[in-house]
Amino acid sequence: MVNDMVNSTDQPKIVQPAVDKRLMQAAIRYARRHSGITGTNPSVACFIVAQQQSPTNPNANYWIAGRGVTAIGGRPHAEPIAIKEAGLHAKGATAYVTLEPCAHHGITAPCASTLINAGIKRVVSAQRDPDSRVDSKGFQMLLEAGIEVVEGVEAQQAAWGLRGYLSRKTRSRPWVTLKLAVTGDGYLGVRDGRQVAITGAVTNTQTHLLRSRADAVLVGSGTVINDDPSLNCRLPGLEDRSPVRVAVENVTQIATTGNFIDMAAKVDTYIACPQQNLKSRKVDLAHTSCKFIACDLKNGKIALPELLTDLGEIGVAFLMVEGGGKMASAFLENNLVDEVILYKSAQSLENLLDDIAPDSRDAWIHSPVLPDGVPEGFQLSAQWKYGSDRVTRYILNP
Repeated sequence: MVNDMVNSTDQPKIVQPAVDKRLMQAAIRYARRHSGITGTNPSVACFIVAQQQSPTNPNANYWIAGRGVTAIGGRPHAEPIAIKEAGLHAKGATAYVTLEPCAHHGITAPCASTLINAGIKRVVSAQRDPDSRVDSKGFQMLLEAGIEVVEGVEAQQAAWGLRGYLSRKTRSRPWVTLKLAVTGDGYLGVRDGRQVAITGAVTNTQTHLLRSRADAVLVGSGTVINDDPSLNCRLPGLEDRSPVRVAVENVTQIATTGNFIDMAAKVDTYIACPQQNLKSRKVDLAHTSCKFIACDLKNGKIALPELLTDLGEIGVAFLMVEGGGKMASAFLENNLVDEVILYKSAQSLENLLDDIAPDSRDAWIHSPVLPDGVPEGFQLSAQWKYGSDRVTRYILNP
């Protein structure tokens, strides 16, 4: 390994910017391990890099002595986990953290104090924490203890991984990903309630992977009535990462029995209903494990901005909207979508349905988002191909 250190008699060895960047990129990747399963806390990573000869590589004069990622459920935080693994090697080491160490006393001591007490001499951070209890206070504690602090290393890359948490703290609502699957000719399905398998097996697997990383998935009551979906993660080994499920009842109410209702015993499920319907809906669904969010109405429909605020308050940072055309249009019209993931089949709707009537095109549901008709303000971010399906991601311009 190339010697990237600068030696000084009156300060600890300092990792040069190129190495800072490389190690922070690795920490950001490591933070993905617990994405979506850290409760109301973000998934943060911390590396403790010992600035001494590596015990396994005599040619290297720095090495990762300890690694930590926010634990499942949110505690302990990454820093104490990494410090514990590093042991005595933490003294005089550099800590790489993807988010500013916390500065407030909660169930445990502040992470900034943990780093100070461990003898850390340098802290490299990617993102400042906008939480009012932290917001530069963690850095200030470190500086006052004589620790060198380097901010903003790979900040943009870290912000992407932390986008849900940052959205909750700065906008009081989750990051919203709109997921749509369209046919080759731009349709979502048909209005008669028939389920149409638009995408293939590989794409469907990717959808479940997205769910495993989301805090909640939201659909309208129409989708529940027509499809009676599970909306859980069914990937082997990731079943326990199913997101919270949210069903929005505008006018039509969901049935009190069925697969969706039964799944509420296994996966947290919220029914978002108008305030005036709350009492009766609690009675209707008293035999279930459903929870409720009482919503305001605007023009006779659930006020979505207020609903997002409510979801943010219960800890939802990443929200995936999987509803049909009406729900997608409602979120877009309210300017509540941050990211669009569009799955496009190679097949037309007519080819996917065996018994489609030639005069029934007026009953086909057209997608509000198409590759050649992305809503204003969105820009192409990435493209993939899964089998014969094409996937495109669009991000709202900052």
